[in-house]
Amino acid sequence: MGLGMGTASMSCCMDPRAQHCNVEDTMTPSHGSSLHPDARSGVRELCRESVEELIKQLFNLHDLNSDGVIQEWELVSLNQAIAFLHHGCSVDFDAVGLRFTELFRNKLDPEGQPVSFKKFRTYVKQVLTAIDTNPMGQEMIVEQFIAEAVSARMLCE
Repeated sequence: MGLGMGTASMSCCMDPRAQHCNVEDTMTPSHGSSLHPDARSGVRELCRESVEELIKQLFNLHDLNSDGVIQEWELVSLNQAIAFLHHGCSVDFDAVGLRFTELFRNKLDPEGQPVSFKKFRTYVKQVLTAIDTNPMGQEMIVEQFIAEAVSARMLCE
């Protein structure tokens, strides 16, 4: 599949604030410490900003040829590699390809034309909101998406 990955893409997944947000979420009176409501609001805002940065990283990982847009073949190829990581040799590459071609056409561009970060971001935010409305939860979900994308790209180097 030729999914080469440069060091810039690999290092972009390291967001030092990501752990901070998750740790702050556990600081409740039952854990021996409480955050002032203003501090909680600040933590949530940091996580919202972090989610935005993480979505940008996810976009860059999907942009296999680094041309600033995601093409249909890039979404399909990366997700076929992710499916291989999950299912090994039993993966049905044709079914995965069809699924992500349909997803691209139904959610990103009906003609299969390349999409910008703005369009990708809108779609990812819809997916995240459908799964979890909490910014801290969304942050963890995008981190998992990034981990899978990084592993898939490493597999195909």
